[in-house]
Parts: sequence; C-alpha cells; structure tokens
Amino acid sequence: MALRHIFIRLELSVESVQALKTQFTSVVEAIESNQCVTFKEITPLCDLLSEVLCKQPEIVDVFENQLKSGDFFAIHLQHNDPEILNLPWCMATDPVSGKRIEDISQIYLVNNLLNDKGEAFSDTCIGLAPLPLKILVMVSSPESASYKHRLDYEGEEMAILHAFEPLLQAGAVEIHFTNNGSLEELARKVKNNQYHMLHFSGHGTFQKGQGYLVLEDEFSLKAKYVAGTDIAKALIREDGHRIPLVMLSACQSAAGSIEKGFHNVTLDLLEHGFPNVIAMSMSVMDTHATQFAQSLYDQLNQEKSILQAFHEAIRHVKQCEFKLIMQRYGANAGAVSPFQYAIPRLYSRTQDVRLFDPQAKGKKTRLESCAYIFKQSRFHQKIPEFVFIGRRQEKAALLSPLFSHKPVQIKGMGGVGKTALAIHMAQRYLARNPKAVPFFFNEECKSADSILRALKKSLMKKFRENATADLEVFDTGTEKIMYLIERFVEHGSNPLFIFDNLESFQQDIAGAFKPEHSDIAETISAICQEQQVPILLTSRYDLPDINHIAKTTDLNQIQLTDFWKKCLQLDMANMRYDIPKQLDMSESILPGHQLTFYQIVQVLHCAFGGNFRALEFFNEIYKQEKTQIYQTINELRHLPEKYKQETLIKMSENLIFSRLIEKLNHPQKQVLYLLAHFNVPVQTSALNLQLTLLKQSNAGSDQPISLPTHVNEDLKILKSYTLIEMQQSQENQRIFVYVTPIVKGLLALDVPDSILKDIAGELSFSHKMAGQYFYGLYHNHSVDWVSELSEAFDHFYLACDRDKLNDIGNRLAGYYYKYSYYQNALTYCKKVEQLCGEATEKWFYNTLGLIYDMFGKYDAALNYYEKSLMIDQEKGDRKGEGATLNNISQIHDARGDYETALRYLEQSLEITREIGDRQGEGTTLNNISQIHDARGDYETALRYLEQSLEITREIGDRQVEGVTLNNISQ
Repeated sequence: MALRHIFIRLELSVESVQALKTQFTSVVEAIESNQCVTFKEITPLCDLLSEVLCKQPEIVDVFENQLKSGDFFAIHLQHNDPEILNLPWCMATDPVSGKRIEDISQIYLVNNLLNDKGEAFSDTCIGLAPLPLKILVMVSSPESASYKHRLDYEGEEMAILHAFEPLLQAGAVEIHFTNNGSLEELARKVKNNQYHMLHFSGHGTFQKGQGYLVLEDEFSLKAKYVAGTDIAKALIREDGHRIPLVMLSACQSAAGSIEKGFHNVTLDLLEHGFPNVIAMSMSVMDTHATQFAQSLYDQLNQEKSILQAFHEAIRHVKQCEFKLIMQRYGANAGAVSPFQYAIPRLYSRTQDVRLFDPQAKGKKTRLESCAYIFKQSRFHQKIPEFVFIGRRQEKAALLSPLFSHKPVQIKGMGGVGKTALAIHMAQRYLARNPKAVPFFFNEECKSADSILRALKKSLMKKFRENATADLEVFDTGTEKIMYLIERFVEHGSNPLFIFDNLESFQQDIAGAFKPEHSDIAETISAICQEQQVPILLTSRYDLPDINHIAKTTDLNQIQLTDFWKKCLQLDMANMRYDIPKQLDMSESILPGHQLTFYQIVQVLHCAFGGNFRALEFFNEIYKQEKTQIYQTINELRHLPEKYKQETLIKMSENLIFSRLIEKLNHPQKQVLYLLAHFNVPVQTSALNLQLTLLKQSNAGSDQPISLPTHVNEDLKILKSYTLIEMQQSQENQRIFVYVTPIVKGLLALDVPDSILKDIAGELSFSHKMAGQYFYGLYHNHSVDWVSELSEAFDHFYLACDRDKLNDIGNRLAGYYYKYSYYQNALTYCKKVEQLCGEATEKWFYNTLGLIYDMFGKYDAALNYYEKSLMIDQEKGDRKGEGATLNNISQIHDARGDYETALRYLEQSLEITREIGDRQGEGTTLNNISQIHDARGDYETALRYLEQSLEITREIGDRQVEGVTLNNISQ
C-alpha cells in the first residue's frame, strides 16, 4: 500500500474565516476557565470544520473514491494563515463514513503553510544523519519572565527526561541539553553535531506582526526576544545541514493559552528550508506533553516516518485523555471531550518524511570542551573535555558580577562541581571577551611568584613584551603583579583569574591563610580590591582573608535533573538496558521488583547529595564489576536515614570510595600510598626514588616485602579509576602524576584507620628523598624555583634535615623579604628556628630582628639582634658585628633612648673603621647624624652627614648619597 500526497488549498470566504476563529476562541475560553471542554461546547466548531471541508472537492473525492484503494493519504492542507491551519481539522467528520478524520487510519493531516504571496514552498531535499537518534533539547525559562509565563525549568527538564526514558532504557537515543536557553548556545550545539531533532520547550510571542521565541540572554539569563529568522539562521550548519524535525513546545504553565509566536516562527523555519516542524497551537498540559513526546520518540526509534510517528503519537494522547477523563469525571465523563491531542500540529514542506538514514554510518557526537587555561607556569595545558551540567540559578547569579569585574566566590564541598562551574563561567566571559587571557591557579601554586611568572610568560608570548626591566622599580611582589595586569589591560586583553581549591591554603575550616601562603592571599585581595579584571574563587569554606568578594554562591546541593543528566554522560548509563536485558536485581533490591534506571538515579542522588566526584567513583566500580553493582546500590539505599544530610553524603562517599580501593591490587595500592604524600604533581622519577630506597632497606630485611615492579602500568590503572591525574607538560613533554585533594581527603593517611592502613604498616615514605627530588629540580634551573624550593623545604622539615632547612630556608626567606612579603619570610625563619634550635644560622636571627623591628615588636627584635650579635662575636665576624650593632641602635632610637642608641652606633663606627668597611662607615655616620638631629643638635648632625656624603661619593654609592643629600636638606 502506497503513501500518496494530496495538496488541498483551503478556499475560504472572509465570513468563513471569521466564523471559524470565533468558534475556536469559544473553545479556548472554555479550556482556560475549566481546564477542559465539553462535547456541547466543541460541537459547533466541529460542525463548522466539517461543513468547510465538504466544500473542498479534492477532500470529497478522497472520502468518496480514493480511500477504497487501500492506500494511505497525506493530505497537505494549504493556507497562508497559521491560525486557520492550527484549527483541529482532525475533528471534522467524513460525510461518507460518518467518522471523524482522526479515526480514519488511512489519512494523515499535514499543515502546508503558504508564504505571504500565497505560494507553497518548494519540496526540500533533506540531508539525513545516521542513527542512533540524536536529539537536542533546549528549555528556555528566562529569569525575568513573569510567573505566569515562566516555565519550571527543572520540572520541564524532568518531564522531558521522563519522555525519553523508554528510549534511554533501550540505549537507543543520544540526548544533548543546551547549557542555557540562549541563541548563542543553540548555535554552538548545532555547529558541533548533526542532530535529527530539536526539542524546544518555552514560549513564543507575537509583536507588531512578527513572531519571536522568548529565549534567554546568554549572560544574564533574562528574557530576550529572538525573531524566527534569527532562529532559523542559527540552526543552519556551515555545511548547509538542517535539522529534519524541529518541535516547538509550550508546556506546563498557562495551559490553554494560544502560542501565536510559534505560528510565525514556524513560517520562518519553513522559509529557510527546514522540512518539518511540530508546533503547539496552544500550551499543553504537562502530562499530555510527556505522553506525546514519549510516543513520538518511540515511534521514530522504530524507524517510522515522521508522518506516521506524529499521528500515532496524537492517537496515543487521545487514548490517554479518555482514560484520564474517566478517572477524573466518573459518571459525567461522557460529557467531556478530549482536546489536548489536537494541539500538536505538523507542518511540512516535503514529501520525504524520513528522519534518518538507516544505512549511513554513525559518527561520535562532539562534546563541548573548555577554553585554554594557563595553569601555573609549569603546566600550560588544555583542561580535559567535559560536559557542564545545569546550575542555571547559580550561573544567573554569578554572570552579572563577573562581567562587571566584581570578584565572585563559588563555595561547596569537594566533588560538587566548583571547578567545572568556574571554568564554565570563564568560558562565558571569554565568549563575550575573546581577547581576554585566562589564568588558572590551584593548590599546585605555592607562592605569588607562580602568578608573577605566569603573567610575565603570557605577556611575552602574546605581545612580545619583556617586562623584567620595568618590574625593577617596584618594591613588592604584589606591586609587580598589579603592574603586569595593567599591561594586559592596556593591550586590550583582560586577564581572567581562576583561583581554585583555596581551602588548601587555609589553616583550618573557614580560617585564615597559612602564613607561608599569605603572599597569595595578599595578591588575591589586591586583585579583588581593584576590580579591574574578572576573578573567580573556589573553596569549600568562607575566605576571611579575602576582602571585597561581591558575590558568593553555595553549590552544596544539586537538582535531581542535573544529576540525572550527569548519569547519562557516564558509562553507568548502560544500566538503562542492563536492567531488563541482562541482570536480575530482584533479590538484592526489592523482592519481586526491579528498579528502573530513574529510581537508581534517585538512590544515588539521595546518597551523594549531588556529589559528582562520588558519582564518578561509583561509575568506575560499575565499569569493573557490573554484576555486583546492585549490592552497592542496596547498601546505599539502606544507610540510616536518621543522619543529617552532610553526614549521610560523607558516609556514602566513603562507602563508594572503599569499594573502588578494593578493586586495586597490592602494588597499585602501594603506588597510590606513596604518591599521596606529594602535594603537587611529580614525575615518575619521584616515585622511583622512593622505591629504590625501599628496595635498599628491603635487601637487608629478614622479612622482605613485595614492591611494585611495573609503576607506569599501575599509574595508568589508577588514572583509569579517576584516583590520580596525569598531566603532560607542554614545555618539556614530561608526564606528571598527582593525587587530588579530594582523593587525599578520602584516603586520610594521617589517621590510624586510614583506608590504606595496611600499606602504611609496611611502607615508609621518605620525606628526605622527596626533598631531594624537589631540590634537584631547583638545581636543574626550574622555571618555578620558588615552588620547587617550597616543596623541598616542607619535606626536609618533616625529615628534620637541619642542614637543608638552613640552606633552603635562607633562600626562601631572603626571596620573600626582598619582595616585601614579610609574613612569608617570617614563617620560614621561625620554622627553621623551631626545628634547628641552636643550629639555626645567624642570618635567620638577624632577619627575624629586622622583621619584628618593622612590625614594631621591639622586644622580640632586640632579642633576635642580641642572638645575632652573640654569634658574630663568637665567630669573630667583625663586619657582621658592626651591622648588628647598627641594627640594635635603631631599636633604642625608635624607643627614644638616644644615649643607648648613640653608644651602639659608636661601637659600630669603630668596627667599620677598624676593618675598612667604608660603606658600613658611611651608613653608620648617617644614622649617628639622625640621633643628633632628633636631639636638636643640628650642627653636629650636619657634620656627620658631610662625613657620610664624602664616603658615599668616594665609593660611588649613589643610592646612599641620595639619602644623605636628602637628610642634609632637612
């Protein structure tokens, strides 16, 4: 039996058009008032529709003659008024059989919209994409829309997901959701993939003779009216491919209201060559919208044509409506007419009603990837691909301040997607400001020097500008960084900063930054205060050290719909068809029942609270042992409900993590244990050093232990389980491996009942060897030498290596003191003193004296100066003794004890003259002059200044000469 296409131009008088619209308006009013329509209310419209069709000779010929052939007929009703075509023509009666057209299985009604000139569109040649079915879903729910016209975004997504669930269970469809309801996002998705269908859920509007879709502004998520022509252009790929089927759906809110905006948008899509459009003539009740979509997609998946699938779907909705009417109205059900099934309308400009090419070979769909991010100077690399999930409300709250360069903080527990959201926000900023340069720093960044070096490197690479000489005029590291930021801005390229995992720098929960990281806090605060460039901060807790944060968003929970979508992106999505086809869960889950995939998602969402990291761990367990995964699900279901949500989530996370660790063999656990002691990414050579030392210890042991022999293979397994990260440096192509803070926290190596306590009992991690590794990197002229030395210092500190602490501490404290990061310098000096005790080198005492003197803590400063003086005298270091005496004098000067200050200065002067230290002599003479000046003895003060000036000119010390001349002028 063939399918024959018949095109019938509706010839209607002005009076007929007006009468039809009047009757239809009465039906709509009844639906808006009562959420239903009776047969009595709809019969006049049906009679009028029947009367009009009986006057069309082609229709009458089909009814009287052609149906007898047994063929199927696609009747294309033609008119230039969408309101006429959107009338429920299927309710008209065939005068021959007395049946409604909708009940005649051989007839398919299609709307064939004419253009403004009354001409039909030419038949469209469709470029068909291969299976599996690829559907793009876009929900537009602007933040600024009124309650009446705003969709429940999460509810709408949930309804759509439920509509797809049967196909998801069968693994027969790929669903892609847009990240927001903007035109730009729609264009991005279409550019990267060939879709079979676009499912748009939202609203249209009709203004000044033009139809619009109510979309979202990409950055504010507020309402933005987009003309149908712009929609059409955005949906056309560069290769000319047009999506074969577009569905415009208005659901849930304002049921019964006419969607006039869809009418004109439909016309625009058809004019631009889109072959098939399903548009809702009015808003559909959510239940029936889901029923229609489910049936439509199911029929399409069975390789039915668009025409067949559409009509089967509306017949399915009609049957469901009858059942619902019977349940709701009981004995009065006979008076109520179904109507929701007649709301979807199929528009077509082609006789080719196929949706896909079953013979074509499918291609892997392209997922969205991140922009390039400059991770600290050692790792300039691309962030791995990922699909960002949901967080509409949070994005809407953060985008506006971010674009205004107001600092924003993303807060939440580990695994909820803080980093993903920060990078997603950065992408949105880069989309609007393509010249901006992103910089990404996390717990691997050990000092502000890493920030400084990354900025310098990028400035040179992007603009060929070497700012090294310019930076010499600035005293502090923060001033240097702010200057470099200004250089970027002057070039028209704002730096975009992401500071990730800032809890790694805090002393305790919601506490201040650790003293050794105070320079990072100072730098971030300076950037936040200036509000010159965008900055994103992520952390688990509040950041009391960072001022001027304009907006903080908490991510500690996530919507079920977003969680479900994340599940669909993972391997565990295969459970959709494992359940009915392969695995019996009845014993371990519910006696006599099987959980659906959606119910499993609900269990995981309840257990993990939206923690994506825990979900990824679960996914790895599923990949390894599919048949036993349901035992884990069962345990998650039966965790005590009495616990507070955060405790339940932690218990669930630990349970899943334990299951994942159980999948590791012994050598893999050993490698993970050793690697977890490092705080930054390391090369495999760092692990090999540890293993070499362990083998040496093992050789002389009575009970030798088995050690890993295939480290590289073990690392690959750990990476596949998402327990470690592997990064390749773009500078030297070397591989670095790393255990993230989330995994370290779950391993809890510092507690007795650690999950790797058996490994801790047999292996001893050598902090001294780890220190040697980082110290070696420093001596190999590492670009980020401050970070390398910081790591070396931390490990040598734990190893109690006093010699190395004196050496490295001197370098680090000296660096921080030079660039005015005095708190950092103080921290390293105090740590050396704490561990080395009497073995602390004199330099540290002198530096501590200088810092405490600067802080106004004179007693502490004097104490350290005196310790320094004692060492100078014991070693016979006359130059050091003279300098220390000079420093001590300044303490007494600050206290107003001029006699004591003068006495120390005179001792210092005597020593400098004795050893011929002309520079020290000039400085001391200058300081003596200031004592006499403070006493009011200006003549004596001038005499000493003139002596100092003579010496500074003699030795060519221009800096001190300038100071002396300035003092003379006073």
